[in-house]
Amino acid sequence: MNRKPPEHAAPPRLHIKQLDAPYRWLVQSETDPEVWYGVDLLENGRVGSCDCDHFRYRLAQLAAETKRPWNGLRCKHLVIVREALLNALLYSMAQGKHEDETKFTKTKT
Repeated sequence: MNRKPPEHAAPPRLHIKQLDAPYRWLVQSETDPEVWYGVDLLENGRVGSCDCDHFRYRLAQLAAETKRPWNGLRCKHLVIVREALLNALLYSMAQGKHEDETKFTKTKT
């Protein structure tokens, strides 16, 4: 199947803003653009946490108990932030802005 790759990476479905650290973000609500949810990617053993009702009342307890990073314990806000960060990393690698990978694979003589 021959498909052309998109010219630009698709933007996140919701608006996101970085807070005071690279692992802390705000994600705009899908239903109310005036509401923003706080996302912390390092909480719960790096499963992450979110201020949204879905995470706080349904997923937080499971995430804290298991400390396993699988998407079943992540609300859409956590997934969107992780996806945006991964897309940014992949884009920078494709543009040659990432450090030369050979330095990590070379052995010292």
